[in-house]
Amino acid sequence: LAAIEERQKAEAEFLTKEGSAAAAAKASEARRKVLHDSIQAQMAAETKIAAKKESEERLAMQMAANESHARADAQASKAKQIEEAQRARTEAIEAKKREDAIAAKAQAAAEEAAASAAVASAQR
Repeated sequence: LAAIEERQKAEAEFLTKEGSAAAAAKASEARRKVLHDSIQAQMAAETKIAAKKESEERLAMQMAANESHARADAQASKAKQIEEAQRARTEAIEAKKREDAIAAKAQAAAEEAAASAAVASAQR
């Protein structure tokens, strides 16, 4: 009877140690997942900030192009107006190209952030 009790006590101690190790491993994995999710969230926030900055830059360039075009039309004589208007239109076209490039970069960054978030979500 004493031997059976001693064996049961040893088994209980073993199971307690195994349970503690498993709990520690689960806690470690949970901390790793929280850290990973935090990093993913930070990356998404940084991408969003960068996209907003690019959008603001695009708006500023568009406003500058509009102001340039308006000044050219208002200041010049007929011949000079035609020349300045052509230059302003060229600048507006170039600004539009830059705006489109920035918009494409912002869209790609947003898609990358969404993909990162989806990967992080799928890993959970």
